[in-house]
Amino acid sequence: MLYVREEEKLARDVYLAIYQKWGLPVFGKIARSEQRYMNIIGRSIKKYGLEDPVTDKIEVFKNKKIQSLYTSLVTQGEKSVIEALKIGATIEEMYIKFQINDRFKKSPKGF
Repeated sequence: MLYVREEEKLARDVYLAIYQKWGLPVFGKIARSEQRYMNIIGRSIKKYGLEDPVTDKIEVFKNKKIQSLYTSLVTQGEKSVIEALKIGATIEEMYIKFQINDRFKKSPKGF
């Protein structure tokens, strides 16, 4: 849950950065959607009395791998609008893979 919270923040922060750079409304809409997921997970973290890894600071992550990934994705996404769109696709692909792996782990015999 803690990792997912920071992963959602990664997505939100990347979308915010490329929205600020390129101004495409889709990036702003997706950033707001990611914020909603962050809020849901944040409430669960609070409910269970866990230490939330997320702060209010944009671009700052507790997990060093996520921090590095953020820097890499934003650097690539700021090169061009096309690269920004590719980064958006990459983020969504990462999310889909995470969901598939999570479902597979929860299934007694795989799928």
